[in-house]
Amino acid sequence: MLLDRLFSCWMPQRVLDLGTGTGILSLGCLKMGAPLAVAVDNNDLALKTAARNRRINDLADRMLLVKANAEEMLSIDADLLIANVHFSALCSLVDRPEFFGRRYYLVSGMIRGEALAIEGRLKARLVLVDRYCEEFWSTYLFAEEPLPHP
Repeated sequence: MLLDRLFSCWMPQRVLDLGTGTGILSLGCLKMGAPLAVAVDNNDLALKTAARNRRINDLADRMLLVKANAEEMLSIDADLLIANVHFSALCSLVDRPEFFGRRYYLVSGMIRGEALAIEGRLKARLVLVDRYCEEFWSTYLFAEEPLPHP
């Protein structure tokens, strides 16, 4: 839902997907028109699954898979950073200066208490565009500047 809202107003040129898992968020961004996604995970099974999903969707030329820890990939240039990682990993990421400097951020995979902690930390540096909560899980869309109107 939040990616759909973002893509209705603005098209990222490069997506950095940290903790890609099955690759679903990278694939979604590519299907909505982003030209390139760099999908990062340190789990072999996740990368194997993401590679299969990339092949099924015929997106091998636009989705680069990288086996690495998220912290090692923060230097990759991207205007949309997606982080669907465990709370402790996300805390580590947002403590690093190189996490910032993107136009937009989608952070997800957090339960309510964790989400509120991350929301507070990110609101100190970024603009909260929107949040989506379903049952126990929360997702946030942040920006360097307010989202343009469609």
